Amino acid sequence: MWNKAIARSGIALAAVVALAGAAAGQDIVKVGMIMPLSGNLAAAGKQVLAGARLYVAEHGSVVAGKRIELLVRDDTSSFEVGRRLMQEAITNDKVAIIGGGLTGDLMAGAPLITEAKVPTVIMLSSTSAVIDKSPYFSAQAAHWRNPRELSRIGRLRAASTRS
Repeated sequence: MWNKAIARSGIALAAVVALAGAAAGQDIVKVGMIMPLSGNLAAAGKQVLAGARLYVAEHGSVVAGKRIELLVRDDTSSFEVGRRLMQEAITNDKVAIIGGGLTGDLMAGAPLITEAKVPTVIMLSSTSAVIDKSPYFSAQAAHWRNPRELSRIGRLRAASTRS
């Protein structure tokens, strides 16, 4: 089951990178991976990150002519740290996409993500209430099953680059 989840995370991330990069017209697409890499939930965060890295290793770091740059940050399994790291990724690192992990990070970061119009793939949280907190949230399972969801994220990113 974890193998399928890891593979889906990589596929979803690559698809969103392709759409967001094409919409933004950038040569490098920065993806902020805010995951628990230490603390109580580190095992789950490390597996999601391993999935993203595995995809890049097997398929290359270029998707749709854009180079993927994973910016990995450890939220230490702390919601306050996660929110701060999301803000830094958006404002300082200028990420095009966030790969979000913990429910608390995503709930706390939703207003920042919505204001900045940054598409965010929910890669770890399983709380169904998270998806409704921002129109820029999309669950990774929705990507690999639903092409319309991929298209929605691409349109969101394209609209955010025009404003």
